[in-house]
Amino acid sequence: PRASDFARDSVAAIPEMLAGAWSTPADVLRVAILHEDGLYGQTVSGLQESQLRARGLTQVERLGYSARSVELSPVLQRLRAVGADVVLHTGYQNDIVLFYRGMKEAGWRPRMVIGSGAGYSLTDTARSVGPDFEGTLDVDFTQFAVNEAVAPGLPAFVELYKKRYGSDPRSGHSLANYVGARLVLEALQRAGSLERDKLRAAMLATDVAEGTTATGWGARFDEKGQNLRARPYLAQWQGGKLVTVGPAEAAVAGIRAVMG
Repeated sequence: PRASDFARDSVAAIPEMLAGAWSTPADVLRVAILHEDGLYGQTVSGLQESQLRARGLTQVERLGYSARSVELSPVLQRLRAVGADVVLHTGYQNDIVLFYRGMKEAGWRPRMVIGSGAGYSLTDTARSVGPDFEGTLDVDFTQFAVNEAVAPGLPAFVELYKKRYGSDPRSGHSLANYVGARLVLEALQRAGSLERDKLRAAMLATDVAEGTTATGWGARFDEKGQNLRARPYLAQWQGGKLVTVGPAEAAVAGIRAVMG
């Protein structure tokens, strides 16, 4: 999925999921954008700003910080001062842990945090944060708690993973890598050669329908190599697991509109 997909779906969760759950008009909710200052964070946050404007939602702040930060107190003070109801956060594991520990120390948190992939899908992050991570929303790669009807072959992958590594997968990244590797290996077979031009032509000729792989993605690549049939899903940490809550055809649980 592209950065624009993460931005679109994280913003869409506000009017399409949270506003109804809170019985509050979406344009009344105060939304803040928080991001690490690397390329990923800057790209997603900029696109989120555009999405908020397009939907007529209320943005109260956009804050960037160094991914190497050792504390985020100034950021938290500002989020609290602007009365953020929802924080859209793009960050990695270490800064996510800092963010949640800082909220706990400050005795404040927004009504909801929506993560944009990266460290938000890792079980290691959830364990490090603890119970306060419960209820956090995350727009991310396909996770393992998803409707199998849209992700055929998922249970078989999980069993093979457990057999090979002796544990449950740590995040949906391993699933995405598996599906991507299969697409490349199948293209290699069709190309019958490791020659670059032949392999590129085989990859560009790939035509896999959505809903036919273990991620639920299809495969059709543009000239830049971007898969046009890959999309993220909306998931939520519930009971220590990241479960899919949207879209409806992929969901295995309803959204819970509270954190902690």
